[in-house]
Amino acid sequence: MKVQPIRDFSKFVLMQKLLMRDGKVRECLLLQTLYNTNLRIADALRLRWEMVIDENGAAKDHFNMLELKTGKSAWRPIPNDLQSAFAGFFAKYRPRLADYVFRSESPKIRFRNVPWHRNHPYKIIKQYAAMAGIKDNVGAHSSRKTWAWHYYNNGGDLELLRLEMNHANIRTTLIYAGIEEDQRRKDYEKLSQLNAEGAALMSNMPNRTPTYRRRKPPKTAKKKRKKPEKIRRYARRIEL
Repeated sequence: MKVQPIRDFSKFVLMQKLLMRDGKVRECLLLQTLYNTNLRIADALRLRWEMVIDENGAAKDHFNMLELKTGKSAWRPIPNDLQSAFAGFFAKYRPRLADYVFRSESPKIRFRNVPWHRNHPYKIIKQYAAMAGIKDNVGAHSSRKTWAWHYYNNGGDLELLRLEMNHANIRTTLIYAGIEEDQRRKDYEKLSQLNAEGAALMSNMPNRTPTYRRRKPPKTAKKKRKKPEKIRRYARRIEL
């Protein structure tokens, strides 16, 4: 089952509040990075501090990287809010510029500069989405899909959205961002309204519910149990 965008943005904000409440600052930063940069999870986990912070500790306004999936060069601007988040985290926790932004803190590899495995953010996003009351199937790609969905529904150009997604055609973008699914739901709902008068009949159901007779299972002839071999031999001796 494919993951869905988070259409109710207030619940997306609630996820971030719950993460900060539980002290999961780096996980909250990842969620903001995925949304604000429109990166795939595999690419976001490869970010290093030197890509987003300069030597003076100030946040950069953009970065470049090669996408793992497509092999294409991706240029991404860093919005002001994300710049503030990067600069604040870097100033407070003082990581090295060569470190991964989302460095693993697992006890086995905490002394090595290794990024999180993608399973960690996947579990965190699933857990906190449920806590925020999101019933759709969400995962690590939901932040990227959320960006695309809200971009389009706030008047964004579809061709520019396709370019930002690095998709080969617009149809792929419509399916990926959940836009085509929304349109299909609207079409079904619109056609359903033609039968509004018929649907209203179901609100006047009779009090007596129909009874259903249960069919009795057919009787099967009982099979004669075969006597064990020892008993049969003993019976033969008696007959003799």
